[in-house]
Amino acid sequence: MTPAWLRAFTGGIEEKAMVDLTPETKVGELLEAHPELLPIFLEAGFAPLADPAMRRTVARKVTIASACEVHGLDLEAFLKRLEGALLQGHGGG
Repeated sequence: MTPAWLRAFTGGIEEKAMVDLTPETKVGELLEAHPELLPIFLEAGFAPLADPAMRRTVARKVTIASACEVHGLDLEAFLKRLEGALLQGHGGG
């Protein structure tokens, strides 16, 4: 999180942390940088991510690839869905 003095200095403009979208990206890191993607994860069956504690703990250790494998999702299709949402600037479909 950006310190208050820096937010004041920059006029409140905060840049999002850059997170590469790859199969090895940690789910928690991605959602921290792009919380607008949470609905996509939830719609895909990642119900535990609705709990902020899960996003702060377990999701920080789980890659997108392993999460897709556990949930039986097509990794490439899911990555394309996330990428499309990022390009549109939001998590909605």
